Amino acid sequence: MTDWKKPLAHTITLKGRGSGTLSTLEEAGRFLLGNSKGVLRNDVLAHAMTLLMQAAESGDQVDIAEATTQLERYLTAQRMM
Repeated sequence: MTDWKKPLAHTITLKGRGSGTLSTLEEAGRFLLGNSKGVLRNDVLAHAMTLLMQAAESGDQVDIAEATTQLERYLTAQRMM
């Protein structure tokens, strides 16, 4: 069963134009989809989306931690955190 309401490994604070926080898999997924224009070929973004989907499907804490880490890599590279 897919559960996008699961929390990330920890809350991520965003900076800049998209400032705010990401606390759940759903918030992270929606944020990435809404901010992915122009970077559709970004491997880090694609991997983050894949890991978020895997974490939502499994609900496993290890999967959630991996998705959170990859999300942070993408956000750091984009100077969003």
